[in-house]
Amino acid sequence: MKHCIATAIAGWVIVRVFPVFAEPPQVVLNEVLADPISESTGEFVELYHTGETPVNIADWRLADTADTNDTIVDYTGPHDVGLAGTILPPGGYALVVDPDYAGEYDEALRHYADPALLILVTIRGDRTLGNGLGNAGDVVTLYSPSGASSFAWTRATPPGSVSWEKRRSDNGDGKDNWKLSRAPEGHTPGYRNSVTPARQDAGLTPYIFDIFPPKPEAGRSLAFSVRLRNEGLDRFAEGIVDFYHDDGDGHPTANEHIAGLSAPPVAPDDSTTLTCSWTPQTGCRLAFIAVARIAEDAVPGNDTLYVTLDVSFAENTVAINEIMFDPGSDRPEWVELFNRSNDVVDLTGWKLIVGDTPMPRGMTPDTALPPDGYAIVTEDEAGFRALYPDVSCPVFEPSRWDALRNTGATVSLQDLTGRFMDAVEFASEWSTAPGVSAERLFPGYRNDAVAGWGPSADAGGTPGKRNTLFADRIARQMTVHVTPNPFSPNDDGVEDETVIAVEIPAPYAALTIELYDLSGRRVRALADATLTGAKRSLIWDGQDDLRRRLHIGPYILRVVMTRPQTGEQIVKKQVVVLAEPL
Repeated sequence: MKHCIATAIAGWVIVRVFPVFAEPPQVVLNEVLADPISESTGEFVELYHTGETPVNIADWRLADTADTNDTIVDYTGPHDVGLAGTILPPGGYALVVDPDYAGEYDEALRHYADPALLILVTIRGDRTLGNGLGNAGDVVTLYSPSGASSFAWTRATPPGSVSWEKRRSDNGDGKDNWKLSRAPEGHTPGYRNSVTPARQDAGLTPYIFDIFPPKPEAGRSLAFSVRLRNEGLDRFAEGIVDFYHDDGDGHPTANEHIAGLSAPPVAPDDSTTLTCSWTPQTGCRLAFIAVARIAEDAVPGNDTLYVTLDVSFAENTVAINEIMFDPGSDRPEWVELFNRSNDVVDLTGWKLIVGDTPMPRGMTPDTALPPDGYAIVTEDEAGFRALYPDVSCPVFEPSRWDALRNTGATVSLQDLTGRFMDAVEFASEWSTAPGVSAERLFPGYRNDAVAGWGPSADAGGTPGKRNTLFADRIARQMTVHVTPNPFSPNDDGVEDETVIAVEIPAPYAALTIELYDLSGRRVRALADATLTGAKRSLIWDGQDDLRRRLHIGPYILRVVMTRPQTGEQIVKKQVVVLAEPL
């Protein structure tokens, strides 16, 4: 087989023929610097001897795309280092420099090169390597008696004298075997390439950390896989890959350990996949660390893989619990959130959405919301705190706020993964006047049921505390309980008051509670068409409206519930007895 290079000169074609053998050459191209800081003196081509006996490389040809006249000769200039002559020892480097080499690499060669394995050579027949190595693309070929070694590049290297290095000197000239230098100086003339793997190098492949399911949820098992690859030259023995649930500091500790999986032996350029299963108990942004522990691993820098992922919370973990959509003039709107789970919930990254078109409002502060805890999202934090100075729960003011229409709208809540936690379509009748908030009866009720919401019984609402309409159930019928009955309001400290507890068959209603004597005269009004929730308790101390103690004897308790939507009334009567102790 012959290798031919054709050159056109004044209409003639001159063909030069060089032998190419089937056996791979023992001396190969190993590094090329085509774009040095000094173009005229700093280009170099590095050769490496992969064989077992010394080789004389004198008169070997070095060519690029446009010039094939260069033959290798000994460099005898003022910057000569290493062995004299052109005999290259096994495992040695031949640094082919420009004839006008100005010593650009003297310091690196003194610090890093082995003089017993280095010869400095140059070329005869020209003043540049090839026709001047092309920065943005060229082909360099070394012709030796045993064959040819060639390297082609088609793009420029980064600025700063960055070379192309061969990854494995004995693995051919394929493009996948050439990499940009990783050395701080940008090149490694006459010594080991920065991209050459160690004999033993087990590494976790970056950016490969597969998660299944792709959108993990709290309480459901997830599997995460890593790829352990042999980046070294030798087969590595079996080892361990440890998995950790990191607390966020980036340092794996024993109490964060999830599992340790056995890794089998792996051949060079091969890999194995290891999969660990784990069940997150709550939604959050999780951090995982995988660490490969392989005996005799010489490169620890690629043994650790760090990844974060977002785990969605269980649906309805946090509820929209109260909405102040009509606060009145010059007062801020707000929405109250309630954690109805048994776990602490971090609201970082959660969003409130208003209306049909999503209007995200990220809650960026790190806020741990405890079980049964509250948080307020408002258009004006300073204004809110001025109105409610006693509210101690977290208060967020988003960077963007869209008005909550008094005529009604939909408010939705998303967790950090975008999963909907709750949605409420509020209506204008949920507030009876400006400054009256809409309250949820019980966070466990259906979130879109009109029957589960109503106007607050407290002016200004109840931000950061239990709603006035709170009820864990709705009674089937109105009930009235008086305890104790009889009671003796004589200031002796025993049964001086009675508690009147009312449950109504509605989420809220107007409640009237009155007491009459036996002649039908009203003596005391405890509630007069007062808006109340599904449960209400009041205390009667045995006095009339003028705070005078009433005579002992029976009195008629009259309780009237009025539904605001329809005006329907339910009336209950009961006898309450004032008595003297025996």
